[in-house]
Amino acid sequence: MTIDVASLLEWITAPAGGVVIVCIILYWVAKSITAVVSWVAARLDTWVNKHFETLSRIIQDSEEDRKLYKESITKILSQFDEIDHKIDTQSKKIDKLVQLVSKESK
Repeated sequence: MTIDVASLLEWITAPAGGVVIVCIILYWVAKSITAVVSWVAARLDTWVNKHFETLSRIIQDSEEDRKLYKESITKILSQFDEIDHKIDTQSKKIDKLVQLVSKESK
Protein backbone atom coordinates (compact mmCIF):
# COMPACT_ATOMS: atom_id res chain seq x y z
CA MET A 1 0.00 0.00 0.00
CA THR A 2 1.53 3.23 -1.14
CA ILE A 3 0.21 6.67 -0.41
CA ASP A 4 1.04 9.32 -2.87
CA VAL A 5 1.11 13.02 -2.05
CA ALA A 6 -1.89 13.83 -4.21
CA SER A 7 -4.20 11.40 -2.44
CA LEU A 8 -2.87 12.53 0.97
CA LEU A 9 -3.61 16.17 0.14
CA GLU A 10 -7.04 15.19 -1.13
CA TRP A 11 -7.80 13.37 2.12
CA ILE A 12 -6.49 16.27 4.30
CA THR A 13 -8.53 18.86 2.40
CA ALA A 14 -11.69 16.73 2.51
CA PRO A 15 -14.24 17.31 5.30
CA ALA A 16 -13.00 14.33 7.32
CA GLY A 17 -9.43 15.60 7.09
CA GLY A 18 -10.55 19.03 8.29
CA VAL A 19 -12.23 17.48 11.29
CA VAL A 20 -9.06 15.55 12.15
CA ILE A 21 -6.93 18.67 11.81
CA VAL A 22 -9.32 20.70 14.00
CA CYS A 23 -9.29 17.92 16.62
CA ILE A 24 -5.48 17.92 16.65
CA ILE A 25 -5.42 21.72 17.02
CA LEU A 26 -8.03 21.64 19.81
CA TYR A 27 -6.03 18.94 21.61
CA TRP A 28 -2.88 21.07 21.34
CA VAL A 29 -4.72 24.19 22.61
CA ALA A 30 -6.27 22.25 25.51
CA LYS A 31 -2.88 20.80 26.43
CA SER A 32 -1.32 24.28 26.32
CA ILE A 33 -4.09 25.77 28.46
CA THR A 34 -3.71 22.92 30.95
CA ALA A 35 0.02 23.55 31.14
CA VAL A 36 -0.52 27.27 31.76
CA VAL A 37 -3.17 26.63 34.40
CA SER A 38 -0.92 24.09 36.13
CA TRP A 39 1.98 26.57 36.07
CA VAL A 40 -0.19 29.34 37.56
CA ALA A 41 -1.71 27.00 40.17
CA ALA A 42 1.74 25.90 41.30
CA ARG A 43 2.78 29.51 41.92
CA LEU A 44 -0.53 30.94 43.11
CA ASP A 45 0.05 30.06 46.78
CA THR A 46 3.40 31.86 46.75
CA TRP A 47 1.94 34.91 45.03
CA VAL A 48 -0.98 35.15 47.45
CA ASN A 49 1.31 34.76 50.49
CA LYS A 50 3.65 37.48 49.19
CA HIS A 51 0.63 39.71 48.60
CA PHE A 52 -0.61 39.17 52.17
CA GLU A 53 2.89 39.80 53.56
CA THR A 54 3.03 43.06 51.62
CA LEU A 55 -0.40 44.09 52.91
CA SER A 56 0.61 43.25 56.48
CA ARG A 57 3.78 45.33 56.14
CA ILE A 58 1.80 48.25 54.68
CA ILE A 59 -0.70 48.07 57.54
CA GLN A 60 2.08 47.91 60.14
CA ASP A 61 3.90 50.86 58.53
CA SER A 62 0.63 52.78 58.45
CA GLU A 63 0.04 52.13 62.15
CA GLU A 64 3.56 53.33 62.98
CA ASP A 65 3.08 56.43 60.81
CA ARG A 66 -0.24 57.15 62.50
CA LYS A 67 1.35 56.86 65.96
CA LEU A 68 4.13 59.25 64.93
CA TYR A 69 1.54 61.62 63.43
CA LYS A 70 -0.46 61.66 66.68
CA GLU A 71 2.68 62.32 68.73
CA SER A 72 3.67 65.17 66.41
CA ILE A 73 0.22 66.76 66.54
CA THR A 74 0.17 66.49 70.33
CA LYS A 75 3.59 68.16 70.54
CA ILE A 76 2.51 70.93 68.16
CA LEU A 77 -0.67 71.56 70.17
CA SER A 78 1.39 71.74 73.36
CA GLN A 79 3.70 74.29 71.74
CA PHE A 80 0.69 76.29 70.56
CA ASP A 81 -0.63 76.33 74.12
CA GLU A 82 2.73 77.63 75.38
CA ILE A 83 2.79 80.32 72.70
CA ASP A 84 -0.81 81.26 73.47
CA HIS A 85 0.03 81.56 77.17
CA LYS A 86 3.09 83.74 76.39
CA ILE A 87 1.02 85.96 74.11
CA ASP A 88 -1.67 86.28 76.77
CA THR A 89 0.95 87.20 79.38
CA GLN A 90 2.52 89.81 77.09
CA SER A 91 -0.89 91.17 76.21
CA LYS A 92 -1.69 91.66 79.91
CA LYS A 93 1.64 93.42 80.43
CA ILE A 94 0.96 95.69 77.48
CA ASP A 95 -2.50 96.47 78.83
CA LYS A 96 -0.99 97.41 82.21
CA LEU A 97 1.57 99.63 80.48
CA VAL A 98 -1.13 101.31 78.43
CA GLN A 99 -3.13 101.96 81.59
CA LEU A 100 -0.07 103.38 83.34
CA VAL A 101 0.77 105.62 80.39
CA SER A 102 -2.83 106.79 80.10
CA LYS A 103 -2.97 107.59 83.86
CA GLU A 104 0.29 109.53 83.69
CA SER A 105 -0.82 111.48 80.64
CA LYS A 106 -4.01 112.65 82.33
